[in-house]
Amino acid sequence: MTKVQVLLSTFNGEKYLEKQIESLISQKDLDINIFIRDDGSSDNTINILSALADRYSNQINISFGSNVGVVASYFELLRQAPEADFFSFSDQDDVWKTDKLKRAISFLQEVPTNIPAMYCSRTELVDKDLKHIGFWPPKPSRGASFYNALIENIAVGCTIVINREAKNLITRNLPNPQKVIMHDWWFYLCIAAFGQVIYDPYPSLLYRQHDFNVVGGVIESHKKWIKRWRSFRSNHRKYSIRRQAEEFYKIFGGSLPISFKKTIENFLSINDSFLKRFNYIIHTNLYRQNSIDNMLFKLLYLMNKI
Repeated sequence: MTKVQVLLSTFNGEKYLEKQIESLISQKDLDINIFIRDDGSSDNTINILSALADRYSNQINISFGSNVGVVASYFELLRQAPEADFFSFSDQDDVWKTDKLKRAISFLQEVPTNIPAMYCSRTELVDKDLKHIGFWPPKPSRGASFYNALIENIAVGCTIVINREAKNLITRNLPNPQKVIMHDWWFYLCIAAFGQVIYDPYPSLLYRQHDFNVVGGVIESHKKWIKRWRSFRSNHRKYSIRRQAEEFYKIFGGSLPISFKKTIENFLSINDSFLKRFNYIIHTNLYRQNSIDNMLFKLLYLMNKI
């Protein structure tokens, strides 16, 4: 039977954790193991995890660590993960449909095992009581590619499943977590550069929205635009997309396909000339999925804010 390691980082997740883990255990037709790293919880999370580990002693392994943050915690989970055919990533407060992993793996098994491959999907947004709100994110209008991954993430972390070759690619040279925006974006960037990314519009899990989300989707149009603007303003003020691209180039630049290497070198070039930046945004093959986001990216690049 196909073996899957589900990787879960917890932090003060006592309220919804048990229901989430029960949904992981309930995945159909697969050998499911759950590797959990607690990131320094101070509530009742550790006691809940210990009780669940006793209940499912053959399927749950727990590592207790200090608080290093969500990005570093997931990198550590992937680095330490026991061997498996596939590796999946979980949040602590969602509920998975029973066919989530089976569906993802059916797509991934179509890819040759020597090619790094990643599956991600849409989610069904629900409130704290699991009542339907909507679906998120929208289907990528231009598809997944390196030219998108360099400046935008379309992969919701809790939907991601990767094969063994992708896991090896990522863990051979782990980045400095302080230079990575989010672990799921890094996975998308790596696999888009060297392998195959599969985006499934089917919503494979219930993505719970509540007051304690570390990262979450929004459905109301005004909130969506407010969040989009804040994200742009925050990321570009800190030059975080550039910093992540620099880290990626430092690690993988020597092994990138020529066209991708040239693309990232052009993106990272610092041009003091307004005319050169204008020429770049006219001809660049980088893109974001939403036309407004794409326009904002080009405007900010033109202003030398990226």
